[in-house]
Amino acid sequence: MEELLASDLSSFKAFKPGDKVKGKITEITGKALFIDVGGKSDAVVAGEEFDASREEIRGLKVGQEIEGMVVVPENEAGQMLLSLNRANSDSRWSTVEKLAKAGGVIEVVGKEITKGGLLVGLDDLVGFIPGSQLGRQWLGRAEELLGKKFNAVVLEADKVSNRLVFSQRAISDAEELTHKKETLSRVNIGDEYKGNVTGVMPFGIFVKIKIGKAKGGKAAEGLEGVEELEGLVHISELSWTKITDPKSAFVEGQEVEVKVIGVEEESGKLALSLKQLQSDPWQNLVKKYPVDSKVKGKVTRLASFGAFVQLEDGIEGLLHISKIPADLPIKPGDEVECFVESIEPEKRRLGLGLVLKAKAGIYK
Repeated sequence: MEELLASDLSSFKAFKPGDKVKGKITEITGKALFIDVGGKSDAVVAGEEFDASREEIRGLKVGQEIEGMVVVPENEAGQMLLSLNRANSDSRWSTVEKLAKAGGVIEVVGKEITKGGLLVGLDDLVGFIPGSQLGRQWLGRAEELLGKKFNAVVLEADKVSNRLVFSQRAISDAEELTHKKETLSRVNIGDEYKGNVTGVMPFGIFVKIKIGKAKGGKAAEGLEGVEELEGLVHISELSWTKITDPKSAFVEGQEVEVKVIGVEEESGKLALSLKQLQSDPWQNLVKKYPVDSKVKGKVTRLASFGAFVQLEDGIEGLLHISKIPADLPIKPGDEVECFVESIEPEKRRLGLGLVLKAKAGIYK
């Protein structure tokens, strides 16, 4: 008897909350589900845990093997209380975490529109699709995805932080992105094109250009195989003259000439420049403004270390604070007479001194 009892005890595993167990269903009632997990008595799914899994339980049959998560190792009746819902949720997290590493696809359902994008459901899990990860056909129409099932790529999955991010664009725009990469492969850095402004943003302008079917070939109207590509001209590449607001200089539909300065086939990005097709005003600056020559300009802005004076479009010099008398007020918009103290075209620096007028005459 002692040997038999010792054998039974050694074969019985002590479970703790959070453990997963498998067993066969022995009975299904309207309020509980009983599962043989090899213990002293059947484990049970009851109460709130039964209600949370009621839909899933409807499809189960006696004799079917199932997995549950231990909630209470042993209740007052000596039964182990299990949760099917928590076990499934844990299993779903494990699945999406694996998919995130591989960029895998899974089916989700649209739940709610938010300011930044769309909340989606994956059974009991809730994830997020940022607006930037919705396909073009859904921009401004995301509400049409509510209540609908659709595939999405898992971008991020972290159970600890409860962070689950998907991309619908990666699927719906896959064909378009593939086509765009092929077209970009025909573009060389240094190519020049005529294009039209399609968007004016605070950070620059978007320009659409036509690409010929031959690599590096310029596209002519009516040319067979012509494709259109959109690229970004960053604000720093708009002009040698400083532009703080692109809307003050560009409008949609405006024709411009651009130079290709960056091609990223994998990401489908095209970087363009207007500035690099314009002459650099600093190139002939040494001849135009030799050291000690007198110049006139307008104060554009003040800084803690001095004042910036514009001599012409794209050319500003620094009037250091040590060159400005304490009793001489200077403000933006003032016209000042200066002399060139130093010039470094390669560093795009021009140092100025102030020509001061006194009763005795003019002096530096």
